[in-house]
Amino acid sequence: MKLSLISLLLFASFSVYAENVNIKSIQPEKTINDQKIFQQHTEQQKAAAIDVQEVSSHVALAPTLIQKISNIHDLSTQASQVFLRLDKNLDVIDAAGQTRFPLQSYLGNASRRTIPVLEIQDVATLKALKILSKTHDISDITLLSHHADLLRQAHDLIPMVRTALDLRSNTYLANNPKDLDIIVQKTNQAYARIAVIPNQYINKNNVSFLQKLLITVWADSAAATQKEAATVLISGVNGILATRSDLFHTVLKQFPQNTLLRKPFIIGHRGVPTLEDENTLESARHAVHLGADIIENDIYITQDKHLVVMHDETVDRTTDGKGKIENMTLAEVKQLTTKARKRKIPTLAEYFESIKPVNNVVLMVELKSANPQLVSALKAQVEQYSFQNHLVTTSFRREQTNQVKSHLSGVSTGMLVGNMPNTGNLFSNAYQIMQDTQKYSSTYHPAYRSDLVALMGMTKHRGITFWPWALDDQTFKKLYVAGTHGITTNSAQLYSKYIVDIKTAAAVTVKSGQKFYINAELKTQDGTQFKGKANQYIVLSDSPSHQFSPKKDAITFTSKGTAYVLAGYRYQIDQQYFYHIFTGPIKVIIQ
Repeated sequence: MKLSLISLLLFASFSVYAENVNIKSIQPEKTINDQKIFQQHTEQQKAAAIDVQEVSSHVALAPTLIQKISNIHDLSTQASQVFLRLDKNLDVIDAAGQTRFPLQSYLGNASRRTIPVLEIQDVATLKALKILSKTHDISDITLLSHHADLLRQAHDLIPMVRTALDLRSNTYLANNPKDLDIIVQKTNQAYARIAVIPNQYINKNNVSFLQKLLITVWADSAAATQKEAATVLISGVNGILATRSDLFHTVLKQFPQNTLLRKPFIIGHRGVPTLEDENTLESARHAVHLGADIIENDIYITQDKHLVVMHDETVDRTTDGKGKIENMTLAEVKQLTTKARKRKIPTLAEYFESIKPVNNVVLMVELKSANPQLVSALKAQVEQYSFQNHLVTTSFRREQTNQVKSHLSGVSTGMLVGNMPNTGNLFSNAYQIMQDTQKYSSTYHPAYRSDLVALMGMTKHRGITFWPWALDDQTFKKLYVAGTHGITTNSAQLYSKYIVDIKTAAAVTVKSGQKFYINAELKTQDGTQFKGKANQYIVLSDSPSHQFSPKKDAITFTSKGTAYVLAGYRYQIDQQYFYHIFTGPIKVIIQ
């Protein structure tokens, strides 16, 4: 959707606090009575959010394209962002360090429709940007550096700007699982939400691992062919720094409607409470069995400083006891059982012991309590069980988010948000989200809102990922095919048979003039694998002449040679919703 550039209001500060309330049954939305406090400058300030040009594509939440720029004459691009190097004089420089043009000439161009990604090298540049921020709104830029400490200083000096950690040249990273953990920790410690990762890490498994831990992943690509561009796209990265963004644009345009290059994560809300008692080990294990990628739970701290898993501040609704859980000792909590199935109330330590052995499952801990000792107790437990690489945190309480930043700096944080006021203006709503997530260096975890899909499309260029919570089935399907990053549900069982992966041989040989299909191994959300056939194909350029069957579920090559083909699978959820997934390029030898 194209929107004209408009004036926006810059909100000076934003805070949300929540009070727990008792409920009678599991609801499709979180049972938090959010209250929002918005404070506005008495003198309104015009915000510099850009009406970004979009790459035309049917890919759901396609990656943002960032064109590398060294010359002002190269600023004409189809990409949504441009990558520039900046010096302490706020001049854009080329790879040799030669000045090309002043940053302000680019920012002041009223007709521009690109966002700048600015590589910075020193504190002097930050100080110059801070001075510039007094007369110009520079919040809609991204500062990139391989110096984590420089990005931390950027967060302190110019908190309204977003940052990206550049790990491309880090020689200590050797492409093993432990190094992925290092990427997560260093990105969080730099107060960055975006990580530009080394090329050897660009594959679907690595990218998915990082994204599950709430990291926005960008790749750097010098792709010179459609085959090379397609390989990067299929990895599912959120953004691509490209020497030739036009190649990526050309490949993206060939995908069919509702293509998912990146699988949305399924988050088991308190486990799977429609089948088991919420926030119990049994509920968590059942959700894992159903294929949930992430298990969400809520924690409080007992009177004797133990972390326990419970949604409400009282035990009245879910157990056979009464009273505030933080007024109880652990021994008293352990005497309680749930009303429905007589399950024990677990400690967080028991969750750690139960979930950590399960490969790739992440625990999303919501910090429910306002107790200032909560995060220090969480830190002790995380260190005791070496759980840093399986954990993310969320909270409505911004003071607890800040405590995580201070005491568990390597752990990702998510900003929980209730029913935010909708101004009716997409730019204004997106700008507010941009400001809030940058302030807390967090991902965005909202209640459902009618403009959610449009907001995701706009803010993906700003490194923001969306993790809406506790949705009903129809809303879940709508957001799933829209490519939402992660979706929280009470009913993981409804989605356990979604087909989420397709694998084929790396190369096949066919005869010219003969219709052919490509055999595939398909995998469902719960991990079940079975044999099948690809039912969608994309033939990349410079391939021999060919014809598709009417449904594009088979190909006939009419001349000999070598082709590169993306094999796909269309999954029909119901009569209304469907999506496509694809392999990387397959070498097809036509004889």
